[in-house]
Amino acid sequence: MWRHNILTQLPERSTADEAESQEDPRPFELNTNASSSFVEVGKDRLTAKYSGAGQHGTDVGAIQTSLPVPRQSFIYYFEVTVQDKGDKGRITLGFTVKDSKLSCQPG
Repeated sequence: MWRHNILTQLPERSTADEAESQEDPRPFELNTNASSSFVEVGKDRLTAKYSGAGQHGTDVGAIQTSLPVPRQSFIYYFEVTVQDKGDKGRITLGFTVKDSKLSCQPG
């Protein structure tokens, strides 16, 4: 029921081409220029590895995507696979604004 209510609130589009041209581009890779010094980005630009010691509150590994979440999106979804939680298991995922301090946790 909840899904149905949300979908009925979305604006109707006349054609697929028109809908595609009106949408903002979506993030498709990690931004190698917007990351903390404790993050190593893989060659695929989809993989990131934390390289810090994790001993202090400033040992944060933060990275942003190539593009922001589209403003037109009523709902936005992303997936992350954590392959290694580290020694202490402290992981934070979240959204940030473009000019966020990447030496701090998101949110």
